[in-house]
Amino acid sequence: IILVYVAFFIKLMRSEKMECMIFLAEGCNFKCTYCYEGHNKASGVMNSDTMQQVLKFMVENSEEDEKMHIVFLGGEPLLNKKVFLYAIEKINTDYRKKRKQFVFEMTTNGVFLDDKIIEIVRKEQINLSLSIDGTKRTHDLNRKSKGGEDYYELIVNWIKTMVKDKIPFNVRMTVSSNNVFDMYNNVCYFLNLGVNRVYISYDYFANWTEDCLAELEVQMSLLDRLYIDEFAYTENRILNLYDFKYTTFLSKRPAVFCSAGTIGHYIVNTCGEIYPCSYVANAEEWKIGDVWTGIKEGIFKRNVRKHVNKIQECQKCEMKFSCLATRCGFLNYKTTGTLNAPKDTTCKLEKILYKHNLFVLSELYKAHCPRLLQYVGVAKTYKLEPNDCVKYMFE
Repeated sequence: IILVYVAFFIKLMRSEKMECMIFLAEGCNFKCTYCYEGHNKASGVMNSDTMQQVLKFMVENSEEDEKMHIVFLGGEPLLNKKVFLYAIEKINTDYRKKRKQFVFEMTTNGVFLDDKIIEIVRKEQINLSLSIDGTKRTHDLNRKSKGGEDYYELIVNWIKTMVKDKIPFNVRMTVSSNNVFDMYNNVCYFLNLGVNRVYISYDYFANWTEDCLAELEVQMSLLDRLYIDEFAYTENRILNLYDFKYTTFLSKRPAVFCSAGTIGHYIVNTCGEIYPCSYVANAEEWKIGDVWTGIKEGIFKRNVRKHVNKIQECQKCEMKFSCLATRCGFLNYKTTGTLNAPKDTTCKLEKILYKHNLFVLSELYKAHCPRLLQYVGVAKTYKLEPNDCVKYMFE
């Protein structure tokens, strides 16, 4: 059984893209209460020489015509604007023949955005994710600046600017046990601002009491209707808790972890060291190489063997195909110390999401929603087998 899990983690089957998550800066100007990296972050920043080697490593290890997906992360990545700008320029000059293979993404708290950065986001088609939890009341609960500054209006003004200039971006809301009561209202707030892409992330590290979980049920029921009424029939609107789940229901696949730790998915810290996942970045035990000498597969294999259980409780679950715990081993590791043993909270949160996904899919199918029917049509064309709970859509 352990060998099966090792195989899942080191599977050599190449994906459609190489994903490299680059830590431009390890520090941050915020001290968010729910940050899994903690408040005492390192202060390192990547220099241009290291970035040059990261890009060289990516190109040399990519296959012909393979997409190279770069995710600029931190800390706060725009604490290191200089090397961010250097990376974009380097790709457009030294690697211009491969430019179409590069795909960019960046997650930022928005404080250091400026007109130049926004123009680069537009020109280079960077998939920008802006971390903000909702209204000022919600934002101030968990997203506190280190110096006590109030950046909220600044961030909202950048949102309004990008909406006005029709620059695609998404807001990333973290829903925790202390702000779940405003989950629905915050999504409505962003819709009223003109935001079309709302990504919600549960705080899996919080203390979710039974009362908090009951409130999440209430909020999800409200979101069910909002998604059906305001998202599902509007072409350019996305609410990730629903839209990113279509394929998991409509295509039956083994419940396996992602390709973290392979050349298909890896993290590079500010020093050029390579780790399998951002959850374990800078953890010496999980360092698997660097951009000068490459990935040392043997280290990763040994670590995986040490951190899996023989008992596969998740594989017995009816919702395993949709559950984050069966795909994100390092979330499990971060919360329990074991790659294939999720925290009880994770199970409870995922079960609530699964229940509401099923309800929404059923409602959309009964209403012949074009968005859902398009996915069903593709699945039928490629003769994909759906999961049992939605087989009625294929009959």
